[in-house]
Amino acid sequence: DGTGVGLQDLAVAAKVTQIAKEKGVALEVEV
Repeated sequence: DGTGVGLQDLAVAAKVTQIAKEKGVALEVEV
């Protein structure tokens, strides 16, 4: 897990996850 993943990718994923949580679809995103 996390191998080959850049910091920028993590930052983008974090923003997407945060927005998803606000929309109540975090579970679908984290799958």
